[in-house]
Amino acid sequence: MAFFPLTEGFFCEGSFLVSKKKFFIIFIVFFIFITKGGSMTKNEEKTIGENRIHKLVDNLTMKDIKSKFSWLTEANIENAILGISPEGQLIWYNGIWHNGKWKNGIWKDGEWKRGEWYNGIWEKGKWHNGVWKNGEWKGGEWNDGIWKKGIWYNGVWIKGKWLNGTWKKGIWYDGEWMNGTVECIDWHHGEWCKGTWNYGTWRYGRWFGGEWHHGLWLNGMWYDGIWHDGIWKSGIWEGGKWCGGRWESKI
Repeated sequence: MAFFPLTEGFFCEGSFLVSKKKFFIIFIVFFIFITKGGSMTKNEEKTIGENRIHKLVDNLTMKDIKSKFSWLTEANIENAILGISPEGQLIWYNGIWHNGKWKNGIWKDGEWKRGEWYNGIWEKGKWHNGVWKNGEWKGGEWNDGIWKKGIWYNGVWIKGKWLNGTWKKGIWYDGEWMNGTVECIDWHHGEWCKGTWNYGTWRYGRWFGGEWHHGLWLNGMWYDGIWHDGIWKSGIWEGGKWCGGRWESKI
């Protein structure tokens, strides 16, 4: 690129006549464009409609988001830090999800206000409300919402409705369990409609049906179901089938 002195206040090349001031403005804009590859830098804040992206890492670009994760541009988010895995999955490092549809990816941390989660891996963070359709929950706090199916590995459940899925480990404070399988749980309160309980501690609540295999029952109401084995400390037994175990309640 050739540069020419601007002694007369005008730069003339071919049929173009450009003032010195305008030339420098055009040059600066063009220089920024070519040094940034024609796109915004990943460390700048971007706005797409209602979206606010604070930072892009792992060489993720706005072009990638628009072409590979277009569903993200339709969500309402704030201060998001986003990246991409070597396998090409979207990574949410942090930020606030106000509303929208999460299709797939890895959630590292952050705050989920409401919306629909279709699939992916949740590692930690705070879930306030919404619908979980499928995926893996590895840790964090669930405050309210509907869980349709998926695998819960660990974490704290405050309240909400569990429709189906597998619970590996964690603390359940309150809510409705409609169906599914528990491998190990610390149950504090709530309603169990049906499903399979393999192991854990039941502190209080109402049991309406399903199969209990092992664990410790401290207190609560049992209305129906099959008790295979375990320890019953206290509570009210209304009906059902007792197959074995240890009854320690004083009648």
